[in-house]
Amino acid sequence: MTRRLRATLILPMLLSWATARADFVYEDGIQIADRVGLMQRALRNSSALNYLSAYADAPDPTFYSNGNRSVGKAAIQPALTARIAARAGDTFTATNPRVWIDGSDAWCFFDYEWGAESGRQLVLLEQFAGNWSATGVDFDGDTLQAPPPTFNASQAVAEIGAVVETLRLASAALEPLNMDELEPLIDAPNFEFTDEGGKTWFAAEALLRMAFAAIPNSIGEDKMTLLMSNWTSRATAFQDVGGQRMSLALRRNTGRWQIVAASLSAELDTLAVSPKGRLVTTWASLRQR
Repeated sequence: MTRRLRATLILPMLLSWATARADFVYEDGIQIADRVGLMQRALRNSSALNYLSAYADAPDPTFYSNGNRSVGKAAIQPALTARIAARAGDTFTATNPRVWIDGSDAWCFFDYEWGAESGRQLVLLEQFAGNWSATGVDFDGDTLQAPPPTFNASQAVAEIGAVVETLRLASAALEPLNMDELEPLIDAPNFEFTDEGGKTWFAAEALLRMAFAAIPNSIGEDKMTLLMSNWTSRATAFQDVGGQRMSLALRRNTGRWQIVAASLSAELDTLAVSPKGRLVTTWASLRQR
């Protein structure tokens, strides 16, 4: 078989695989964020049973809390109930989920405050028959100090942290909108901006249109859901404000994360795939809501 023929046969397979991966990152990321959001709501409502439902398909889930490790739902429930009882009457608040997908595994974490208590909750998830389920939780984030071999979130936390820092700077520049502070965070030659009406602008025109756009109030990195993966240097973050979604797409470029797209009317996928499933070199893959 000639080299040219092999390339002819293999290239469509690679394009098909990459397209599927792009969809998986976004769709799976949303499912994971929803699953962890359920856990947050359970703590907000002091419901141990609802929290345990996030372990839906895990055969032997683990739970780290106060330096102790519990295995199995029967052992986890009393440990979790004790944590909830200790904070009875206190208000639970948390950042939105931050998701890092690594094949059929994923990590998600959020920072929380619960009365006088604060911490970083780490959640390990796995796919079971296409559905994501929590398989391990570190309630306090203590395992980061000396990670167990089967529960090591170090890489995920570091990768997510780098993107969150860019989002922190971006959110500060978005409210009120300060293009002088925002532009250094943007990959200007490749930047795309989609306005409220769904029209997309490019490069210098995109920056100009964004400068005069009605950016929603209260944009903050702590309120943005973040989706990213281990196999691509791209990420997407979004926040819903008053029925309007602000989305940002980011790409790692020479060691730092830059914003390559912003949208006020459409979701931005984590990989550059057109609505027809073709690989493209821009962030034209907008999924209209």
